[in-house]
Amino acid sequence: MAEEKEIQETYLEVEETETPRSSRELARGETKAIQRKKKKIKNETGYKFHEFKVAGGSVIDDIYIPVLVYTAWAAIWTVIYQQTKISIALQPIVITLLSTVLGLLLVFRTNTSYDRYWEARRLWSTLFTHSRNLSRLIWYDVDAAGDRKKVAEKFGAVNLVVAFAVACKHYLRGEKGFHYEDLHNLLIHVPDFKPGQYHPETDSLPLEITFHLASYFKRTRKEGMVDAVAGGQMIIALNGLTDSLSSFERIVFSPVPIAYNIHLKQIIMFYLLLLPFQIFSTGYSAIFITFLAAFCLLGIEAIGSEIENPFGYDHNDLDLQGFCEELKAEMAQLCERPTALESTAWSLPAELSDLTKLKSFANRK
Repeated sequence: MAEEKEIQETYLEVEETETPRSSRELARGETKAIQRKKKKIKNETGYKFHEFKVAGGSVIDDIYIPVLVYTAWAAIWTVIYQQTKISIALQPIVITLLSTVLGLLLVFRTNTSYDRYWEARRLWSTLFTHSRNLSRLIWYDVDAAGDRKKVAEKFGAVNLVVAFAVACKHYLRGEKGFHYEDLHNLLIHVPDFKPGQYHPETDSLPLEITFHLASYFKRTRKEGMVDAVAGGQMIIALNGLTDSLSSFERIVFSPVPIAYNIHLKQIIMFYLLLLPFQIFSTGYSAIFITFLAAFCLLGIEAIGSEIENPFGYDHNDLDLQGFCEELKAEMAQLCERPTALESTAWSLPAELSDLTKLKSFANRK
């Protein structure tokens, strides 16, 4: 009994009468409360009538004029053919050849654009990972030793991590400088960005922010505020942020070659101009067939152009604003936590509430 008492006091001082409840047996009310707080992520269900949507993500606004032009072209020649019966029909080989080439080009165009879109999303996830790791290391591994100034510096360093993501958002959209409502307040504690001070010109504000973070990490190591392992992890995370920035630049500044886009549009134009002459035998249905072909081909080409640069303000671009707000909220919650979490304050896990079982674990070698 004395030995069990010693184990009990050593392992978290739980009263004998206390029986921890298993984490698998939460009360129904608690389970519902947790579910309400969670952000629900689910696939769309039900019928959304998206086929009638002409704005807010649709490309109809971009293509309806050329679609109408090609339809009018088909209507003019169809009426002429039906009224005069002049021999203006083309041999099938022409459209067959163009269809093969056009199909290959559209597939390549769409796949290339979506690959860029998906890589951009993956890079934002990588940026999130490095930002979370870096903020955690700053908050829990840098020893402020109760010094208010050092604690304030930790707040400032976490702000710079958030500022890096926000600065990337503006930088990728071609918005230079830092005088933005969601960015300036994250940098104002740094002398270079204080109001009324001289602001050094920089073409890449995110890169400038990494310089200030690197300077802070160097001082924390020099003053012994962080151990060598945590300091090395901070540099790795900071390098990860820089790698993400360089990859973002590769997507933004290396678009699909303009010659390819021009050639694709030209082939679509030739195809739609010649299509009515191939299908005159269908009668006035040739007008509707040309309309459908123009709507499909021009729409696919427009989608490729829409997602080629996923960092803009279009409905089909990545939600950079939402990403930055989510990261900012996470960092704000982090900074509300104490800078040290003591595991000695833990109570017994539910699975070890039986002291006999706990004793057997403790005696293992």
